[in-house]
Amino acid sequence: MNECKAIRDALLNRREDLVSLLLRTRRLAQDTGNNRVRDWAEHELNGYPQHQALPEYREIPAQSFVKLQGNQLVIESIRFPTEFIPDELQEELGVSRLFNPVADYLPYLQGKYKDELCEVWYRDQLAQINEAQRFMPGMVCLAGWKAIQRSAICEMVASCRDELLFGLSEIEFGLGQRAPASVSSAYTSKHNMLMVAISGGVTQQAQRQSA
Repeated sequence: MNECKAIRDALLNRREDLVSLLLRTRRLAQDTGNNRVRDWAEHELNGYPQHQALPEYREIPAQSFVKLQGNQLVIESIRFPTEFIPDELQEELGVSRLFNPVADYLPYLQGKYKDELCEVWYRDQLAQINEAQRFMPGMVCLAGWKAIQRSAICEMVASCRDELLFGLSEIEFGLGQRAPASVSSAYTSKHNMLMVAISGGVTQQAQRQSA
């Protein structure tokens, strides 16, 4: 399939930007009836619905920071240790879920924004933290936020590129939703081996480019 090969070559050789490749892949998936890859590319281009489960690579660890006031002091920013976070908030404040289109995160790779992506805590989360009284006596938390390092965003985008590569293989070998349900285990095993080989090719390509 010529278009599959063309997109794959452009991806591996970094000849075209990621958004353009996602657009081409979405169109190709639509034409070939691969609904899974089409929907995945659509979400990467336009964002994921808030109620929908995210791909694993879009859920990344975050570090919390707080602004404190009390005892005639104002502390503008101090790291809030994970062990101080109440159990019911550990998942909400310890992990950041990136729902936005992938294009929103690409400027971080180029150093156009500061090194961290920040997400402000919700009011109810702030209230729960204050109720838990995890600070020194007399100190109140005025604000809190999650900080995601640029390196974590870079890893997320790299995983998106890997997923694009896997999606192209699904299209090329007819493994989309219109594929017969009775695909043999031998064929499935062969496909899994192909995924490993392609993934290794991406790693080798990246190593050659960084050399």
